[in-house]
Amino acid sequence: MPELHTEAIVLRVTPYSETSQVLRLLTPHGMRSILARGIKRPRNAFGGPADILTVLEADIAVKRGHDPLHMLSRARQTIWFPNLRHSLTVYYGAEYLREIALAIPTPDHDAPKTFDLMLRALAALNDGHLPVAVDARFAAAILRLHGLEPQLGHCVVSGDEVNDNTALFSHLESGLVSSKQASHAPDAVRMRPEVIDLLRRIFDTNRSEGEFRIDFWLAAFNVCTRLMELGVGRMLRVPPLLLAEMARGVAKPAHKQAVHA
Repeated sequence: MPELHTEAIVLRVTPYSETSQVLRLLTPHGMRSILARGIKRPRNAFGGPADILTVLEADIAVKRGHDPLHMLSRARQTIWFPNLRHSLTVYYGAEYLREIALAIPTPDHDAPKTFDLMLRALAALNDGHLPVAVDARFAAAILRLHGLEPQLGHCVVSGDEVNDNTALFSHLESGLVSSKQASHAPDAVRMRPEVIDLLRRIFDTNRSEGEFRIDFWLAAFNVCTRLMELGVGRMLRVPPLLLAEMARGVAKPAHKQAVHA
């Protein structure tokens, strides 16, 4: 069998036997299911059992077929993000990234970009950045990568320019709706101009950065999450947990004070 040497982010770990694990890995070459035979034995070629949201340097014996179960030949952990488990808000922020990566299809040609986005987002969470800001940026980038970004320049119904002070947003129509066209988008809700500006900044990588209040980030996070749910065709499990934890204020990590788009 040909062998692939690659970096990999561990997205899921499933016990296979007393000594083995099945891993779901995000690599720059695509998503791969891997059998790590003997990884839990005291002496092995893997440095110990794999853990989710760590980065491995791996040698994979590649099998042919549609999403086959490949074999892990060797592996060593190269990056660990210890701060992801220091608070529930950060933990749920990381789980949000993992849930999206597992939920949305990742064609091999999109894998290098997806891998880089995931790695950067995990590093940002580990460095103490606001989880909803990191997650909103990641979701926006994935939506853009899959051609699912919302229409934020004109009314999605009529194509006319919109007044940000009176504009509404429709998740089902995926974009801004002018007040005159509100009847054509029953789910449309009023959105603050600052949130519209923030959404434009995180969906358009060419726009300059700016600082925004946490409540604006929460609104942007909710928009990106709902668009992602519509894209994958199901509700996501983690967002309510993250938002509830932030609302309770039980865990208060030292987030960066300057929250940039």
